[in-house]
Amino acid sequence: MDPAALRSASIDELRRLGAPAPGRRLPLSYRPGALIRVRPVPELEARVAVLHIAHARTLGMPAERAMDWLLDAHILRFVHPAEWRFIVHGDGDSREHAAGAESATALCWVLGLRDDLDPLARADGRGLPDLRGGERYADWRSRTLTAVREPEEAAALLDLYTCLDWSCHEATTRGLDPALVSSRLAALEWAVTFD
Repeated sequence: MDPAALRSASIDELRRLGAPAPGRRLPLSYRPGALIRVRPVPELEARVAVLHIAHARTLGMPAERAMDWLLDAHILRFVHPAEWRFIVHGDGDSREHAAGAESATALCWVLGLRDDLDPLARADGRGLPDLRGGERYADWRSRTLTAVREPEEAAALLDLYTCLDWSCHEATTRGLDPALVSSRLAALEWAVTFD
């Protein structure tokens, strides 16, 4: 896919949203001819779960229950040190971990567990493990039918969120939440790789 064509489509979407467009001031998301990949499904699923647990801690999930859930899931290697400190001790900025809901939402889209990733709609929990119902990680994985997005489709959304992030920082845009955009952008930047 031509990154310039993707950028043109992203700019069209920014105009539709009433957001300022970056023009040539923002570098393209990747170079022409780059090999686009999406991270392996187990890595994506593990990060969704970790982000979801950290977010659940901001909503009052007890630390012991969160740690038990992660230990049972066997995904501790996907927990970043700052996330672990927050999950175990409550250390750190809870707003940062609350924004993990948006990152998890973006990764659910990459996994094909959501149909859309509307920048004007907040995370709603679709595609995530049912923690309130006691759903374990293994049960969530067996319940969900992943249909990972094509790398080109993920790259297109990555470019759109790159432009939206620029737009949010450039000016306050009607209806766009900079925290939502930045969290989803960070998740997409992690999920999509270019060689």
